Amino acid sequence: MNRSLRFLASVCTCILVCFSVRGQATAQQVYNPSLWTESVDKTWGEGRPTAEKLALFDSVWNIANRSFPYFTTKPPINWDSLRDRFRPEIARGVSQGRFMAYMSRLVYHLNDIHVGFTDRLFINNANVGSIYLNRVPIFVVSPSETLGICLTTLPDGSAMVYEADSTNPLKLRTGDIILGYNGRPWREYIPILLNSDLPILSSAGSTAEHQRNILLASVLSNWHLFDNIQILRADGRMMTTLSTSLMVGWYGRQTFCRDGLPVAGVPRMSWTSFYQQRNEAIWGKVAGTNIGYIYAHRCTDSLGRQFYNAVKELTQDNPSDALILDLRRNDGGGIFAFSPGWSQLYNQSVRWLSVAFRDTAKPNDRTAMLRLPSAEPIYEQSLTTSPERSLTWYRYQPKLYDKPIAVLSGPGSVSAGDLFVHAMRYHPQVRIFGKPSNGAFGSRLPWRISRDTVNINFTMPNVNFYDVRTGNWLGGRNYPIDEEVWLTQKNVVMGNDDVVEAALRWIGTKNKNALASVISSRVYPNPFVEEVSVRFSIARESEAVQIRLSSVLGQELTSFNETLSKGEHIIVLRAPNLARGVYVVTIQTQDKRELHRLVKN
Repeated sequence: MNRSLRFLASVCTCILVCFSVRGQATAQQVYNPSLWTESVDKTWGEGRPTAEKLALFDSVWNIANRSFPYFTTKPPINWDSLRDRFRPEIARGVSQGRFMAYMSRLVYHLNDIHVGFTDRLFINNANVGSIYLNRVPIFVVSPSETLGICLTTLPDGSAMVYEADSTNPLKLRTGDIILGYNGRPWREYIPILLNSDLPILSSAGSTAEHQRNILLASVLSNWHLFDNIQILRADGRMMTTLSTSLMVGWYGRQTFCRDGLPVAGVPRMSWTSFYQQRNEAIWGKVAGTNIGYIYAHRCTDSLGRQFYNAVKELTQDNPSDALILDLRRNDGGGIFAFSPGWSQLYNQSVRWLSVAFRDTAKPNDRTAMLRLPSAEPIYEQSLTTSPERSLTWYRYQPKLYDKPIAVLSGPGSVSAGDLFVHAMRYHPQVRIFGKPSNGAFGSRLPWRISRDTVNINFTMPNVNFYDVRTGNWLGGRNYPIDEEVWLTQKNVVMGNDDVVEAALRWIGTKNKNALASVISSRVYPNPFVEEVSVRFSIARESEAVQIRLSSVLGQELTSFNETLSKGEHIIVLRAPNLARGVYVVTIQTQDKRELHRLVKN
């Protein structure tokens, strides 16, 4: 499937897929597109009168036609053809479920996370519990945390597990890859699902690339539509086929997906700390270094004070030699939330952002926009003094942090999260790692399209943002970053975060004092049989390294002593014929000593 997601032109008819696993063939029972329409009709019933459905459709189409601000930056959308395609179907009379299928596909093609149409007559049968318990016929376009599995996409279009509830019924582990269902790759099902009569739940990313990423990462969220699932285990040597019936009743898990791995020395944001304790930022120092690390998950409620306190602690109270600001997963909110912390990093006011509206004088030109240069000073001050007027505890006392700042970005950074990443690029010491943020530079504005404001809800942004310095549009585009890097299976299996490691390497080139001699050490496998591998990175140009395998009583069994150059190294220690028990690997350099306990099988 190419990046522009050119969807199939027609709905797939009944497909009988047989597959063979270890010589045994099994026919599909759940996956049957020819029966989806009937199932959708039965699930939601007739719903609203046809005239009301048409009025809702026309209202949404017309509002987007005259006010949607991203036609100028999105991939070409034939907006007229969508009306010509869906409206006659609705006029002929359709069930509530099929009406929602057409409406959700209409707003889906606007490709922005702020766009949504909901109707409580539909939502009542579209909650997580109902979907997964009753196999409700709906296409879920969202990686679901409630399934206890965190997924990210790989360059080949597959989805990899980077965190999993250890009790999950599919026995998914870190590094496992979900290939697809009923013997076919998941990416082949996506256009079929998008062009079916299934309603679409949730929305994809705000650029073509991130829309594709979210669609691919939604693989596990749609297990209810298929009979069996294919999994490639992390060792790459065995493909497992399991019945999706194992997943029935498995939902509501309190898993918190962060698009990253744990960082030694830094507290880990969890479901409890975020949803119950209201922590929107969490911080600490990377173990063995003098590098501060801040993870910011949302730009609302508590973030203003928490991000300010984090920056103040790591730059003034307990000064670090560098900072890592992790924004790979930030759900958005408001600009004021990160402004107080910004003022403790940079003592300059920057004119960075402004907005544009659709040009109403040119109603037939959907790409005609009116920029608003008069808003530039407003957004300039939003990074500095304006929070003083809205946050009673904040007093503007700007400071400059003149040390390396690595900002981690990703498709999970949306809306105000997008703007957070964008604002940080104006700091003279910042370098951005990861993937471009989501591209949802906008807001979720409610539009009244019905008298029934209790049950009917339509949201859509009315402005597009642009970069004042370059004049480039922001909404709907992948804003370039400095170093593209993402999680890989090789490193995830070993517990290493590729994006964090890239940031640490760069910080080491900018400030040698920030890093200890050895970073990111790991010893594996554990348990081991005859040999252990020690993986680590040298931060300095050269370093004398001693590695010892010993008993718990300190008796040395084998060792390695050598001066190594800067970079990553893997040392293998062979120790055959050892008795079963616990052993210790010691990594010793000039200024650091690390111990790893291992079990011998």
